Amino acid sequence: MDKTTENQQSDIPCPEVLYRVALKRGHIGPDGEVKADLFILRPVDEGKLSVYRRELVSLAVVEGQFRNTRGSVTLHTGRVRDAGIVLERKLDVVQDEIPNAPAGHAVIIGLPDPELESDDAEYAASILRDQCRLVRAKSQGATEKS
Repeated sequence: MDKTTENQQSDIPCPEVLYRVALKRGHIGPDGEVKADLFILRPVDEGKLSVYRRELVSLAVVEGQFRNTRGSVTLHTGRVRDAGIVLERKLDVVQDEIPNAPAGHAVIIGLPDPELESDDAEYAASILRDQCRLVRAKSQGATEKS
């Protein structure tokens, strides 16, 4: 996906920090190790991996919109774009406001479709995993939000 739609703008500065929330148990291991699966597109993602702009929204607000979170990581917009060079495809981070979501929602576009390019999707996910920094991981014995 090289084009942006009407509600997507590619003007997010490269130094900007992004949050990605882990919602599945397997996204972050018990030792705090972030798994590449956190960055694999699912069919419901429609080719856009959801992230949030730290400059526009706090981590508490982002995590508060989900019933269960397993933790959160940060990424740098410019490093995501640079990963596209290694992958030989255009990766971008674009603003993508959606109804009932906090301000600052954005998406990573250009990731390989795991159904059509499984090896490339795994490779791209591993690059993003290696770039990310764990901000918060839910402990194994913690109670989940209702």
